[in-house]
Amino acid sequence: MTKTFPGVKALSDVSFEIKKNTVHALIGENGAGKSTMMKVLFGIYQPDEGHISLRNEPYAVNNPRMALSKGVSMIPQEISPVNNLSVSSNIFLGKEFKYGPSFVNQKRIDKEAEKLLKELEIDIDPRASMADLSIANAQLIAIATAISDNSEIIIMDEPSSALTEKESNQLISIIKRLQKSRGLTVIYISHKLDELFAVADNYTVLRDGSSIKSGSMADVDKADIINMMVGRTMDEFFHKDPTVPGDTILSVKNLSRGKFFRNVSFDLRAGEILGFAGLVGAGRTEVMEALFGYTKSDSGVVFLHGIECRFNSPMDAIKSRIGFVTEDRKASGIFPELSIKD
Repeated sequence: MTKTFPGVKALSDVSFEIKKNTVHALIGENGAGKSTMMKVLFGIYQPDEGHISLRNEPYAVNNPRMALSKGVSMIPQEISPVNNLSVSSNIFLGKEFKYGPSFVNQKRIDKEAEKLLKELEIDIDPRASMADLSIANAQLIAIATAISDNSEIIIMDEPSSALTEKESNQLISIIKRLQKSRGLTVIYISHKLDELFAVADNYTVLRDGSSIKSGSMADVDKADIINMMVGRTMDEFFHKDPTVPGDTILSVKNLSRGKFFRNVSFDLRAGEILGFAGLVGAGRTEVMEALFGYTKSDSGVVFLHGIECRFNSPMDAIKSRIGFVTEDRKASGIFPELSIKD
């Protein structure tokens, strides 16, 4: 398989094969060609050279609908839910149950979605609005949508990037269960090597748009995979120099906001990296949004350099030299229709 864009050869003579009812990991650094390869398989891109066969028959698709008709679906790295519809309507979008030719049978859509989510052990109300879901839960609904297509092969491009470890383990158990119950075959892309070793049966490593090697995950370890990915051995992955934090510059006392978080207190010192951990819904994002002035807290005080302050808007926080990298970069961190400069 070869695919060239202006000035860039994204895929160069890539070859691999996938066995039925297996999880096949497609591994590589950013820019290795993984997503391009998957978009070719799903009919988003057309290859310049090469061919694909499915069940020993020629496979050529010009668009995603053709791919779906042949039993191939894809969960992209950046999902695009229809936020003004319910969870169930998103799952069955384009394949709605109807009364006659014109009227949507919403009751049956809700019932079938509830049945599917229960089978997948995803605890989300099918009648909830997609707009109210976290990124992690929206990702789980994208997975349920692919399952609802009755696909034989599902391409999962970074499906766990927004998931906690617990949710990633839930995803792995869903995949394993569907392998047994439905004979599902999965092409799995992830940068989390521990996750790949937990879920995948076989692998293909891409580097700079070329296929380096394929084989069984049981025959390699993390060092082997990394060596194939980067073309050299990695003796040290990350080294953090010891630091001596300075004085407290930010102090939060008993910050509360309705049902989202209660009595949150912490101190941040100069030169320090302070980590916040917790499951989805624990309130981490909500605390930071309140601290940044995006939402208003009900009670509690914030001290910056020893002076009590209250941010009524993000602009107040920015004027105090506080920045915020949002959880959903695309929806609330940038203006994608503007230039990079703007």
